[in-house]
Amino acid sequence: MQRVRLRFCRGEALKYLGHLDLFRLWERAFRRSGLPLAYSAGYSPHPRLAMAAPLPVGVTSECELMDVVLERPVAPSALIIQSLNRALPPGLDVIDAWDVPPQLPSLQSQV
Repeated sequence: MQRVRLRFCRGEALKYLGHLDLFRLWERAFRRSGLPLAYSAGYSPHPRLAMAAPLPVGVTSECELMDVVLERPVAPSALIIQSLNRALPPGLDVIDAWDVPPQLPSLQSQV
């Protein structure tokens, strides 16, 4: 498993998108990109995505953070950025991606 921290921006085109809709958008983008997104175990598995803090509806951002757990390691972070940016709609762009050790505290607790 690999834990990756993504830095992304959300522009004018998606500023009225709600928090839960944004999670669905990310799940679909990972599916389209072919990246091995990890899911939780149990009766109804959920994608292992975690955002730092939700934005209010109607607000844009140039630096949002999200942690993603991948089932298997994907070597260069440039491959992750390129794959996701091809699968994301206009107005949402991944700026940076880097590996984060799994034993670090969650992103929400660090903010």
